[in-house]
Amino acid sequence: MRTHKLLTAASLAAQLLLLPLLLNRTQLTALPWSMWALIAMALALAWTQATRDLRGLWPALVLALLGCVGAWRLLPLALAQIGLAALLASQNLQRPLQLSGWQIEVAFVQLLLLARLNTVLTLSAVLAVVFVATPPLLAQWSQPLWVSIGLQVLVAGLAVWQQSFTLITAAIAVLCGCALALRAKQLPPVATAWAGIVISVADIWTHLHG
Repeated sequence: MRTHKLLTAASLAAQLLLLPLLLNRTQLTALPWSMWALIAMALALAWTQATRDLRGLWPALVLALLGCVGAWRLLPLALAQIGLAALLASQNLQRPLQLSGWQIEVAFVQLLLLARLNTVLTLSAVLAVVFVATPPLLAQWSQPLWVSIGLQVLVAGLAVWQQSFTLITAAIAVLCGCALALRAKQLPPVATAWAGIVISVADIWTHLHG
């Protein structure tokens, strides 16, 4: 059981961190200590989500304060994510609400990390976060299946039009979203995290290699 929780927490942490860190991969060799504090906060949030142990939020709170030193405008966003994590871990929510809440958590933590890494949030970075988070989110709510497929294709098409996704990434996003929608009740919750990881890596890799 403990190994399962560790693997789940690692998957959730990867989902939180991969996209913002890969988008700023040139800065990874010289991250400021405040950024390391926010990365540790993300790890604490992932652990809380995986274990539903609210004690993980106390170090997350301290780390949020440290991570926002010199950028206090980001503190309300960080505190809001800790509050959302507390809600998700303490309430017995229905599966779609639980998974959707986590997707929202992921998107806003990623925006927080990007805002800390960069002076301003660029539109391209915001769109990358939104378009990566949307396919798993849609999969929880868009039924019947043909509606889900249509919405997944529509979102992927918008991402290509906005030059956020390449055609390859768009196809991968549609496949991941449709696979989640098809087996939404049978798949473990960590499958949603891995869909986000796959789309994130595909997005960065296809832009990096053309």
